[in-house]
Amino acid sequence: MVVFNLMKNIFFPAIYLMDRLRYPLNFGLIFLVVLVPLILSSVNLVSSANNDIQVLENERKGLAYIHVVRQLIEHVQQHRGMANAYLSGARSFKVRMMDKRLHVDQHLAELLRVDSALGVGFKTGARISALRLQWNSIKQASLTQDFVNSIILKSHNVFLADLISLISLVADESEMTFDHQRDTYYLGAAVANSLINLAENMGQARAVGAGVATRGLSTQKSLVGLSVLSNNIDQHAKDFSAGLQVAIDANERLGIDLHAA
Repeated sequence: MVVFNLMKNIFFPAIYLMDRLRYPLNFGLIFLVVLVPLILSSVNLVSSANNDIQVLENERKGLAYIHVVRQLIEHVQQHRGMANAYLSGARSFKVRMMDKRLHVDQHLAELLRVDSALGVGFKTGARISALRLQWNSIKQASLTQDFVNSIILKSHNVFLADLISLISLVADESEMTFDHQRDTYYLGAAVANSLINLAENMGQARAVGAGVATRGLSTQKSLVGLSVLSNNIDQHAKDFSAGLQVAIDANERLGIDLHAA
């Protein structure tokens, strides 16, 4: 009885109003009461869907940008090894080095094009201008000046470190590294961090090894450098494997696709 009276008191204003309205107004009021929550729910649903679409679009742009930078990094790493061999006495590498820098020029031009199309949202304009200056300086130093190998290696390493930093920036600005899904988060971390750093340390080791092989002797500095690089390679490989395993554990289909590839 108490519950009945309570419910009656709660609904009394609505009953009182409905009893005094004509049927068309009654149905109109009921329709309005039902429609308003549906409209609000639909608006929230559409807004949430639009946000998800925007996130996916940003990630897609980020991946497209990073793909171009990764290709540029690959050719710069190869140019580094050839330049080190050339300055170590293997003059036959000059032709190969000149051919390789044409590839670097082409991929750098492609990066400029992609940056013009996508880079505004990633705030990369100033970095691209600095990278162009760095590359022009490397091209001149590796042929027209009597630079020692360590300086040429260092200039390449700094240039590549800046390219890797560019990847990290784009990954953050495109929100690849902030994905709330565990599998895509660790895949993004692999693309923007562990995998690219693993490849770079392997590239540095290859460049040092090319110089040692050309000269036919190793120094204490080169041996220590190779030892450090070897440890870095092991650590980045472990980080990559661990992150990839977490992604596969979170998404079994991902593991099947990766094994198939």
